[in-house]
Formats: sequence, C-alpha cells, structure tokens
Amino acid sequence: MEGRVSTGTPKTQRGRRTADLDADTMKQLVELHDIERRNAPGDYVFLVPGTDEPLHRDGVGSRFRRLVRVSGLPHLSPHGRRDTHATLLLQQGEALHVVSRRLGHANEAFTARRYAAVLPGQQAEAVDRLARRLGETSPNGQNGNAQ
Repeated sequence: MEGRVSTGTPKTQRGRRTADLDADTMKQLVELHDIERRNAPGDYVFLVPGTDEPLHRDGVGSRFRRLVRVSGLPHLSPHGRRDTHATLLLQQGEALHVVSRRLGHANEAFTARRYAAVLPGQQAEAVDRLARRLGETSPNGQNGNAQ
C-alpha cells in the first residue's frame, strides 16, 4: 500500500456525505481547485504537476503545509484541523448529531467518546439556558419566579 493511492468507498455509510461550507471557504476552495486544475487537469484535487496522476500523500502533506504557511494560519495537521473544527463546534453548543455527521462518524456515541472532554462544560450551560427559559413563563402565563 505504501506509495499507492487507495480509493474506494468510506468505511461507513455516514462516511459518504456532503458538508456545508460558508461562502468565503467555498470561494477559497474553488480558487485552489482552479489553480490545481490549470496546473494538471485530472480527477484528483492534488496532482503530480503536468500529469493526471494523484500526488503521493507525502506530496499532499507538503502542499498542505505550504498553503497553510502562505495563508498565515497556524500550523496544524489536516487531522488536527478536523479535531479543532469538531471541538469548536461542540464548544459553541452545536448538536452532537450535527458534529457527528459532519465528521462522518458511524454514530453519535463515537463522537461523544472522542470529544468527551469538550462536553462537560456544556452540561452546566444547558442547565443555565433551561433555567432561564423556564423562568420566562409559567403555565398561567406569568413569569416563573416563585412568590
């Protein structure tokens, strides 16, 4: 397997997915894609220059590091960026099932185990939000404060 490109179906059905992106990210990806296509048209995003052959994973990593350096972003591996993406989504309160599907995990339980350290603080935040909501109205239409 070393040095060869492996193609095939994802490990799980959830591995085949569409991930929404914001407009700015899409614009940058389209620009990168157009640059790569002009340099070497083919079926893969990263190609050996002047061919339609896929770039070896070491070359992809090298190209990725160069793009990160040029962009001014801090260095993180692609997988580190994936972990950061998931962690930030969970910390801002995104639903576990949404994050799990974005990552292509087989189920939410796997995502919860993988990112368990992120979730404990969210429990207190969830209780605070619930308490505020319950305090807004009571069944008789008045605020929920005890008298």
